[in-house]
Amino acid sequence: MAKTFRRTRQRESVRAVIEAASRPLRADEVLLLAQEQVPELGLATVYRTLKLLVEEGELNEVKLRSGATRYESIQRDHDSYFLCDSCSRAFPVDTSISNELALPAGFMMRRRELTLLGTCPACNETLIKQHA
Repeated sequence: MAKTFRRTRQRESVRAVIEAASRPLRADEVLLLAQEQVPELGLATVYRTLKLLVEEGELNEVKLRSGATRYESIQRDHDSYFLCDSCSRAFPVDTSISNELALPAGFMMRRRELTLLGTCPACNETLIKQHA
């Protein structure tokens, strides 16, 4: 039998932030956004809540090259991301690579994960201004 966890203001604010996000978020990003609704919210509570939501099957953990785990709703489960070298934000990328084209003969793929590295538009703009 699956556990059901009490719905608290803190948990609901974390859930709402993840649901509203257009990209997977790190725990520190969730904290900053959720504190707009619940100013007293702490990082330990965010981590506990994220863990509970993963256990409940509401969130997926996104582990990318940068090492920081990110979280996104299971409704937005992506397999490809753009990771900004400058700000470390991750953005989902729609890809159309065929599984058959990507696999050597005889291999059977269970899941595909692709991470593209570079800089996002906001960081590009900052870099351009710094060099102008």
